[in-house]
Amino acid sequence: MIKSLRLLFVAAGLMVALTAIAQPTITGSGINYVIGTSFTNKTCNYVSEGSSGANQTWDLSSMTVTNSTQISIESPANTQYSSSFPDANIAWVNGSSGQVAYYNGSASSLKFYGMHIPGTATLSYDDPEDQLQFPMTYNDSFTDTWYTEYTANGITFYREGTTTVTADGYGTLITPEGTFNNVLRVHTEQVYQDSATISGSPYVIDYDTDVYSWYKEGYHSYLASTFSLSSTNGPQSSASYISNLPVSTNEITRDISCKVFPNPASEKINIELSAKDDVSVKLVNSAGQQVKPTVHKQGQNLQIDVSGLPEGLYLIRIVQGETNLITKKIVVKH
Repeated sequence: MIKSLRLLFVAAGLMVALTAIAQPTITGSGINYVIGTSFTNKTCNYVSEGSSGANQTWDLSSMTVTNSTQISIESPANTQYSSSFPDANIAWVNGSSGQVAYYNGSASSLKFYGMHIPGTATLSYDDPEDQLQFPMTYNDSFTDTWYTEYTANGITFYREGTTTVTADGYGTLITPEGTFNNVLRVHTEQVYQDSATISGSPYVIDYDTDVYSWYKEGYHSYLASTFSLSSTNGPQSSASYISNLPVSTNEITRDISCKVFPNPASEKINIELSAKDDVSVKLVNSAGQQVKPTVHKQGQNLQIDVSGLPEGLYLIRIVQGETNLITKKIVVKH
């Protein structure tokens, strides 16, 4: 009897220990951006990233939003500057600024190939930057070098740098969006330099950035991040978290189609919807703000009156629960 109780206590102790040391792993299929999804990036005042290590609780619920931006994930072929990024298979589109970042997501990595910044420059990396390598778990680390040339205001700049990425903690993350368990924190340090020749003289800017990002397998974006930059031009810092998170779909959500017309629209938008299960239809502006009441439908067509909306870009989001299933762009033009 005593021996049996001891065995039970040992077994229970082992179970507790195994639970305590369970470490989340992120993979390409569970983390990389997914074309057709969208989410809202909430930029906030800087907050401390907290401690590294195992079984941490990071409470970032005090983050104060200063700006909201709608982000859509698209095929690079649907963007204007895709020819400058032939190896990219993902385009990350900022609905407010028009900035587009280009990535290649695979089972082994998420590579950054550069970006287009409207009115400023197009940076196409000759040697792309590995932002994540998969699979990744606690204490995994890698270093990658990268390089690009770009022209801004008629001046050619040469940018080269080194990125060091370390999964430095795991545990529970709390943001204004909610509480997330089994989260992996990733620390990214970028050390890089811009150099150019201006009026015959060398011009150099040095940068050192620290970014802490939190990931959970099955959510196709980071959940939150903190950012700090020191450079020749002075320091910067901020934080952000994601709302309307894109999560992995299940068998129910795959059986759906949506057609939206006319586009551009001036009076009404027609939505032809085919879905076996109840879904919600939301219309949001480029800042991620919902501009019309949510409509709940199951395989029915509907119209949305846009005659009173300001001209601009809008997104129609087809949602089931917390899962964003389909995102369609629509332009309102009177």
